[in-house]
Amino acid sequence: DLPLRLEGLARELVNRIQRLRRDAGLEVSDRIRLWVDGDDDILTAADRHGDYITGETLAVALDPAAPPDRPGVHARSVELDGANAAIALERARGADAADG
Repeated sequence: DLPLRLEGLARELVNRIQRLRRDAGLEVSDRIRLWVDGDDDILTAADRHGDYITGETLAVALDPAAPPDRPGVHARSVELDGANAAIALERARGADAADG
């Protein structure tokens, strides 16, 4: 069932993003900018469950694209239920980093 698969992929994306946050040394309260790229199911899950993903990970933005190649961007390739994904994040800066 596709809706259940997409929901599961979204939950697994959140899990992997949280691991990447921890490995990048970010604080639990740090807001992030997030990139997700990958197979069609990954992109569809990110699109349909974007609010859930951004809410759970404190992302101020979720871009369905390959991440920029610049200092401070932490990236990882992962496999989620047979689908390939690339996730990347950086600490949000300036006005994006403000709470509320």
